Amino acid sequence: MRPFMGSKYVQARTENAYRDAKAFLKKGRKVLFSGTPCQVAGLYHYLGKQYEALTTVDFVCHGVPSPKVWRRYLHEVVPTGTGAIWNVQFRNKCEGWKKYHIVLSYHDKNQEAELASYHGINHYMRAFLSDMILRPSCHECKAKCGRSHSDITIADFWGIHIVMPSMDDDKGTGLVLVNTDKGMNALDWNKVESIESSYDVAYPYNAGLSPHTKCHPKRKQFFEAIDNADSIGQLINRSLQPSLMLRVRMRLGNLKRLMKRILQAFSS
Repeated sequence: MRPFMGSKYVQARTENAYRDAKAFLKKGRKVLFSGTPCQVAGLYHYLGKQYEALTTVDFVCHGVPSPKVWRRYLHEVVPTGTGAIWNVQFRNKCEGWKKYHIVLSYHDKNQEAELASYHGINHYMRAFLSDMILRPSCHECKAKCGRSHSDITIADFWGIHIVMPSMDDDKGTGLVLVNTDKGMNALDWNKVESIESSYDVAYPYNAGLSPHTKCHPKRKQFFEAIDNADSIGQLINRSLQPSLMLRVRMRLGNLKRLMKRILQAFSS
């Protein structure tokens, strides 16, 4: 089961998954299918009918990144080539759940090597989390917010430190949205530590629950420049750099906050 665990911020290849699921269901086998909301919706369209033996799980998705950007990134950062990579962790928790790292493990001659970087400074993760490299269809998603008809939806419970501090150990707290009776019956609640919450409580802190993901204003420019870019990392840095006006506003905001703290210190 371990290879199935962990976040994977790349586009999945469904290949024969739909066909295999249908074949198993016709034989009376139970099938648990997990994927993005659009993949779950695609499975239902492919099957054309309901199967009691099928349970579906999707996740709160803000979009799927471009495979081209992922390939370019790997070619740039792994010195021994992409064929040497043997493991990728998009959410390594060596410094906790909130400060997760992306870790690439690869072979370098007769040794194993590792590249690790905090997601807030990693080029690929910055581009992905800024919504600059998502597939165009993700900005007009028709399957989010329950429209995939999955039985269960899973996610990180961002904001848990605010709404339920007792559930926050910085190792990761899951959000489970049970959408159907089948989904409720599929889970053994006695085996997990859980507290019942509501959609309204989770929504304000989980941007992925929004119906639409806005397109980054520089997305078009980024992809127009990618084929001629010598470095994908440098292109990402340039594309994500705030405008001059925004930088001025940020500096002024920081100066105002600093002056406020100074005045408060003198008045106390």
